[in-house]
Amino acid sequence: MATFVRYAEKHMNPMSVNYHATTQLLYSRGISTEKHSVMLENLAHYNAQLQQPLADEMELMDLSAQRTPAEQRWVNKIQRELSKPYDDTQVAGKMPALETDLKALVCVKGGQFPSKLYVTGSANKGRFGGNSDLDMLAEGLLSDRSAGYLAAQPGWKVHNILDQQGQTLRQEVSTPAGGHVDFVMKPEFEQLSNWFGKHFEVDVAKVQAGQASGLQEAIQHGFEEKGYNVSWEGDALTLLGDGPTEPVQEKFTPYPFKLPEDDGYKVVTVAGQAPTWKERLGDWLHAL
Repeated sequence: MATFVRYAEKHMNPMSVNYHATTQLLYSRGISTEKHSVMLENLAHYNAQLQQPLADEMELMDLSAQRTPAEQRWVNKIQRELSKPYDDTQVAGKMPALETDLKALVCVKGGQFPSKLYVTGSANKGRFGGNSDLDMLAEGLLSDRSAGYLAAQPGWKVHNILDQQGQTLRQEVSTPAGGHVDFVMKPEFEQLSNWFGKHFEVDVAKVQAGQASGLQEAIQHGFEEKGYNVSWEGDALTLLGDGPTEPVQEKFTPYPFKLPEDDGYKVVTVAGQAPTWKERLGDWLHAL
């Protein structure tokens, strides 16, 4: 297979090489391309980031291969996808739970939600799949009460990043459906939003009022920018058309912030706090 790939690199469209190699990877795991259009595209995208696309298991597992940190990042993603394969219905099936988590996040009690919330990462870049997390970035910090209330919900995890004086610098929130939110103050927010690159802003007020978040449209737009038509019919997210004719290259830059504990920073797990009787009464009255 490696011989074919080297030949194809000289005689075929660059993306044809990636897709052929990726198809062979799928077949090696007994996975057909039918009903796996998103997985195929994501694997082909990861393959496009490598100097030579991987076409079989031996190449994928070759521990002697000399790879840059950026290349190894994409190889890790290929291994993740193949170890946990998914079809197009599983991608679409993630959406209701993510929307539920997003609404619970912005409607949390205990204080006003921070001013801005961005969806970043794969949801914007045309590579959202069955194993993707929903990465988000918020400007400002949750109140202690709000953080505790979220931490009390099943499947939610909240961590505070503390400086040497014990002040909260950042918060990290994980949701049951695979959402991950970094809450940071303005200077870091601007740096991180630049590092994440492409993003879309969630209209927090609209979501709090019960309207759609725009997440599905953002994911669709990411694939459409690659040249696909996107269908959400039949409980599946299906990519239609030929897609990109040239590899979509992503620039790799290291995460801009490191907070090692040996520099005096601490990661503290937030304990859950049950609602007060006033909050319970408010919920009851609101439901009437």
